[in-house]
Amino acid sequence: MRSLLAGGSVFDAASGEVSRADVVLDGDRIVSVGIDLDGDEAVDCTGGLLLPGFIDCHTHVCMSQTLGDPFGLPRTARALSAVPVLRTLLGLGITTVRDA
Repeated sequence: MRSLLAGGSVFDAASGEVSRADVVLDGDRIVSVGIDLDGDEAVDCTGGLLLPGFIDCHTHVCMSQTLGDPFGLPRTARALSAVPVLRTLLGLGITTVRDA
C-alpha cells in the first residue's frame, strides 16, 4: 500500500532548502518526493514540516537512570536496558544513534 503525505513542507537535507512537496511511502520506504503525487491513502500534512530522521551523536543508551547503578548489572542486562531508551529516542524522531 502506498501512503501519500500531502501538502506539507519538506526539508531537503542536501540543499538545506524547505519547500512544499508531497511524499509517497511504500511500506516504510520513501519512493517519491514531488508536487501533485498520489497514493492509496492520504495524510493531510498541511502546516507541518516533514524532516528526515535525526541523528544523536552522543548518547548513553545502556546507562538508564531508572536502573540505579547500571555498572552493578551483568553486561547482558545493561544491553537490554537500552530498549526503552531507544524506543523513546525513536519516538522523538531520532533514527540513528552513536552510543558514546
